[in-house]
Amino acid sequence: AVLLSVLAAVILLLSVIHPRLKRLKAERGDLKQTIAQHKDEAWEQMAPLNRLYDWDVLTRMMTETVPRLEFDPYFTEQRLADLEWAFAADSIKAIMCSRGGYGSIQELLRADTALFRNNPKWIIGYSDITAVHGCMNRQGVMSIHAHMLEHLNRSQGADECDAHLRDILFGKMPTYQLPPNIYNRHGNAEGRLVGGNLSLLTSISGSPFDLLHPTDSVPLILFLEDVDENLEHLNRMFYQIIASGVMKQVKGVILGDFSGYKPTLDFDTVEDMFRSILRDFDIPVSFQFPCGHTRRNFPMIEGATVRLTVDSSGTTLQFVDDAQASTSCN
Repeated sequence: AVLLSVLAAVILLLSVIHPRLKRLKAERGDLKQTIAQHKDEAWEQMAPLNRLYDWDVLTRMMTETVPRLEFDPYFTEQRLADLEWAFAADSIKAIMCSRGGYGSIQELLRADTALFRNNPKWIIGYSDITAVHGCMNRQGVMSIHAHMLEHLNRSQGADECDAHLRDILFGKMPTYQLPPNIYNRHGNAEGRLVGGNLSLLTSISGSPFDLLHPTDSVPLILFLEDVDENLEHLNRMFYQIIASGVMKQVKGVILGDFSGYKPTLDFDTVEDMFRSILRDFDIPVSFQFPCGHTRRNFPMIEGATVRLTVDSSGTTLQFVDDAQASTSCN
């Protein structure tokens, strides 16, 4: 009987407990691998901070959001709390997003917008952050449509986009000069610079974060960019902008990067399509401007007054001095 009991215990160990131990060991190995991967991602996210130190900019990380083992690109509720904390902190002069993603609109609906209005400071980002720019603009606060921390990993904080951004943070407004483009339409215009990702701009139209329909009648300079959209979608979205009536205030258009577009309709290029749409508007248009989902992403100050000149020598975009009134890192 004792022998049978021992034999039964061995059989139970081999048939039930041992497979469980093997499974637990495998799961432990997978967990270690996942943690190591996320640690590498976290360090990669923190690496750009060294570039900011090189600019003589002291940084504080939003520790509840980055780094984190369950990192996701979305504008979570915790990211909103981090954003509100950063605006409330007197010692913080600028907020640089680590990346875009999805979800800004959902969380901004719960944001304390009075906090943004009463504590103006630079916020830097693009793509999905276009909604945040709209929120800032509606509160009378300028913001910077520009590359984010992930760019600094590639550029080491030393390319021309970085130089322009650093100048803005320290109160020096840029002037961009670009070579001629065969698609350009010549002319001169001055107005308030607004724009960003075309998909986001149309999705926030009519919302409290609408960038394209200011409460005043000031002239506008509109800049647009997008990524991985087919021409049919871009065409529809731009006509939505026209139908909204905003083009009555637009005195100039800057078309940035539209990388990854898919040819449809009867147009070979995105430039051909936009030139066809804009032919009925007697305003200067600059094509292939370096802004958007591209490594050459010039900082554009949302809400600043700019002068746009498009002629045979190329495009000049000059930021007027009123942007210097905004918070700098000095």
